[in-house]
Order: sequence, then structure tokens, then C-alpha cells
Amino acid sequence: LLREFPAKREMSEQGELVRGLAVRFALECPPDTPPQGLPAEGACAELQLGDAARFFPSDAALARWRAHADQGRAVVAYE
Repeated sequence: LLREFPAKREMSEQGELVRGLAVRFALECPPDTPPQGLPAEGACAELQLGDAARFFPSDAALARWRAHADQGRAVVAYE
């Protein structure tokens, strides 16, 4: 997806500008049913890819991200 929808690069008076969104993944592993008497343990992590993994957020790009995300739960978060 990053190769298909790369960030747009342009030169300005201040140097090269990169127009694209960063990619961040939230991963969750729910706890298994533990043996009796032991606590349930799960795991979660959030990964943010570097600037080289930015993509340009066209309608087509966002539709593809949603199609590949878990149950279509890809979201765009502007920070």
C-alpha cells in the first residue's frame, strides 16, 4: 500500500516538503482462558512506522487501508 500510494514530495523555499500521513498500528492479543487460579494475561502494543512509511491519503488509499484492517477499523487520526 505504501508503494501504491506514496507520500507526495515537493520542493519549496524551505527545502523538500513531504505530504503524507504516518502509519500507526495498534495490536491487541486478548487473554486466553487461564488455568483455574491463574490471572488472565493479554498483550497490546502500538507501533508507529517512520517517515519513510508515510502515504498520501486519497479516497482510494483510505479504502484499501480499511479493507486490510481488522474488520475495517482503520481510522485517520490527525494529531
